Amino acid sequence: LVDDPLPQILVADTALAYGDMAREYRTETGVDVVAITGSVGKTTTKEMIASVLAGKYRVSKTQGNHNNHLGLPITVFEMPADTQEAVLELGMNHFGEMHYLSSIAKPNVVVITNIGLDHTAQLGNTVEAIAAEKAAVIKDGCPVVLYEQKESVTQVVREVCQAHGASLTIARAQDVVLDRESPEGQWWSWKGQSLFVPLLGDNQRHNGAVVLATLEAISAKYPVSAQALAQGLERVRWPGRFEVLSRNPWFVVDGGHNPQCAATVADNLNRYFPGKAPVLLLGVLEDKDRAGLCELVAPLAQAFVTITPPSPRALDAETLARELSAYGTPAYAAASISQGVERAMELAVADGLVCALGSLYSVGEIRTCVLSKKGDLS
Repeated sequence: LVDDPLPQILVADTALAYGDMAREYRTETGVDVVAITGSVGKTTTKEMIASVLAGKYRVSKTQGNHNNHLGLPITVFEMPADTQEAVLELGMNHFGEMHYLSSIAKPNVVVITNIGLDHTAQLGNTVEAIAAEKAAVIKDGCPVVLYEQKESVTQVVREVCQAHGASLTIARAQDVVLDRESPEGQWWSWKGQSLFVPLLGDNQRHNGAVVLATLEAISAKYPVSAQALAQGLERVRWPGRFEVLSRNPWFVVDGGHNPQCAATVADNLNRYFPGKAPVLLLGVLEDKDRAGLCELVAPLAQAFVTITPPSPRALDAETLARELSAYGTPAYAAASISQGVERAMELAVADGLVCALGSLYSVGEIRTCVLSKKGDLS
C-alpha cells in the first residue's frame, strides 16, 4: 500500500466498487430520478424533459454518452448537491446490465422509448427479447411511461409492470397533433395548447407524446405551467438528430446507426426535401447492421461519399464504398471526414442536399467542418 494518511480499501473490481459508491451517494442525496431507456429516442426525450423542468427546478441530466456502467456513476457523482430532479439516460449493450444500472439510478419514474433491433448479439435478436432486457429498469411501484410500441412489445412491458405493481401509461402520439412543419421545426397542438419544437421528424412527435406523459406523471410534485412547457420545448437543442447545418447546399446530419434510425431519416428526407436526391455521406461501425441501414436509404441517393468514423470499431471508407457500389450509384471513399464533407458538398452543388448519417462518432467533426464555413447558415 502507498504510504498515505488517508484510509485505503482494496476492492476486487474497481468498476463495481465505483458503482456501489454511486448507488449509496444517490440514496443519500434523496434526489428524484426520471430514468430513460430504450433503443432510440432516449437522448432527445431526456433533453426535452430536462429543458422543460429546468425552467422552474434545479435539474441534472446525463451528459454525452455517460449512460452505461461507468458513465452512470460519473453522472451521479457530478450532480450538484441542490439538484431536485435528475433526468438520467440508461444505455446498455450486454445481458443483465439494465438491472444493475437501475439499482444505481433508483428511478422514481421510468420512461421506455422506442424499442428496436440493436445490440442483438448481446440482448437478443427479437424486439420482444430486447424489450424484456430494457424492462429490467422497472422497480416495485414505480410509474412507467412507454412509447407507443407494437402490441407484442407492449405486452412484454405490461407483464413486467404487473409483476412489480407498477402503473403503465402508454404515450399515444395521436394526442399530439401536428399543425405544421418546416425545416426549422414543427408546431404541435396538445390539449388545446400550441407548442413549437425545433426538432424534425414525426418520430419527434412520438417522443413528444412520451415527454408530455412523463411531465404529467410527475406533475403532483413538479408542476409546470403552460408557459414553462412551451418555453422549455422551444429551447430544446439536440445536435446530430436530423439537424440542418446549412442551406446552400442543404446539409443535414443524423447520428442514426441502425435500420430503425435509417427508416426515420429516409422518411424525413422525403418529408422535408421532396424531389431532392441527396448525396449520402456515410460512415459506419463494422459491428452494426450496415446492410439493413443502407438498403433503406440507398434508393434515395444520387451518390455516396464514404468516411471512416473515429472509432476502433469503424469500417474503413474504402470497404464501405465497394459495398455501396452494388447499388449502382457512384460511391467515393474519402481519406478523412473533412475531405468527405467537401466532396459531398461539391457533388450536391449549391441548391442540392447532403445527408450525413451512419454513426454518432462522426457527428462532431462533421458539424465542425460544415459550421466553420462562412455563409452556411442564413
